[in-house]
Amino acid sequence: MRADGVGGVVQVGYQTAATLGAWRVTHQPQGQLDESSTLDATVLAVDAFWSLQPVSAIVLVVGEITWTWRRLHRYQVDQGRLQAVVLGPPE
Repeated sequence: MRADGVGGVVQVGYQTAATLGAWRVTHQPQGQLDESSTLDATVLAVDAFWSLQPVSAIVLVVGEITWTWRRLHRYQVDQGRLQAVVLGPPE
């Protein structure tokens, strides 16, 4: 499964660590015990302080709803791109 969209944030508590532009989530089903998806997104803005703190959630805008992941396996921001592996289904 693949989903594409625009808009989202990386949160540290209730603070915004990064603002996201275009994103893509790719999910490869691997069984019930290893549910993970890969997220690739453009980063529009980064807060210098909050971006160095442990991430508590990634929130993506999907039409009129949001998808939120609180369990992250891998998270990296480099040269205006965010790449992450999120665990489980979104909230």
